[in-house]
Amino acid sequence: MSAYKRVLSVLVLTVLLLGLISGRAPAEENQLKDGLKAIHVVNVEGFRAPVAGSTPMDSYYLSVDKGQNYYIVYQYWYDNTLDEDMNTEDIPFDKAHLYSAGCLICPNDGYYIAEDCVFKMNGSTKLTDSAQCYPHAYLEGTWFVRSVAVQCAEKEVAPVISLSPSSFIYDGAKKKPKVTVKVGKTVLKQGTDYTVAYINNINAGTAKAIVTLKGKRSGTGTKTFKISKAPQQLKVGKKNQTVRYTEIREKSKIISGTITVEGAEGQVVYKKESGSDYLTIGKKTGKITVRKGTPKGTYTITVTVTAKATANYKKVTKKITVKIKVK
Repeated sequence: MSAYKRVLSVLVLTVLLLGLISGRAPAEENQLKDGLKAIHVVNVEGFRAPVAGSTPMDSYYLSVDKGQNYYIVYQYWYDNTLDEDMNTEDIPFDKAHLYSAGCLICPNDGYYIAEDCVFKMNGSTKLTDSAQCYPHAYLEGTWFVRSVAVQCAEKEVAPVISLSPSSFIYDGAKKKPKVTVKVGKTVLKQGTDYTVAYINNINAGTAKAIVTLKGKRSGTGTKTFKISKAPQQLKVGKKNQTVRYTEIREKSKIISGTITVEGAEGQVVYKKESGSDYLTIGKKTGKITVRKGTPKGTYTITVTVTAKATANYKKVTKKITVKIKVK
């Protein structure tokens, strides 16, 4: 091969190599390093504020989800106030101190933690101190991760709960009284210091407001409140009736529409209180019966109309007098 052809071949090979190099996807370059795949996100679960008086052994342990390409080498609590490790597991947490949870993350075989890796605690980068995320000096390939400093939570406390108002009348809507929560003389702030859940707060009976402390305190408390039965808006009307004697000479006659009822929530029943012996009332129907052979004249019947109580409504009773004329 002539020198010209050799130079030309080298030039062509160089161009091809440059084309291959320039055409390689950036993501592909980022994914590989000495044959290893990069890990760009690490998520540590289980971090929460420690509780005063407890020890690191009592605290929630940090962990990573199964199936991830990394694992925790070890973890520990750090006293930010004293600027030292809690190297003995039975050292109690002090509520006046700040603490953070630290751990070493190690990649599995075939992976490495990339320089641009994002570290998260419970899925949030806000719970991770980025200044404390760096390659460990002595354990090659591992990274040191520390959560942001948090104030130690108080021991489990019993909140004092008051409700306003403390009783309601049923109307079909959810009842959520205003909640005031105190620990000692301190009035706590809803959403920041505690959450509230309501149980059985629609129907008549005993409802509950359940308070769960959060943030610097832990503990729960329950306060009950009453939902009373509502009155039924019972309306009873009447329509006096006229019956021809020829209609009742041979048989009794049942008259409909003499008593009207509106606004009843419970079962309605009728009862004759007084009146002519010639007249009777249907207990469930409210229809008046004029007895066979009733003489001509005007007769009255006084009826008690009762709407029975339900789970959410009180019993109610009303009286009404109806006139029946036989002509």
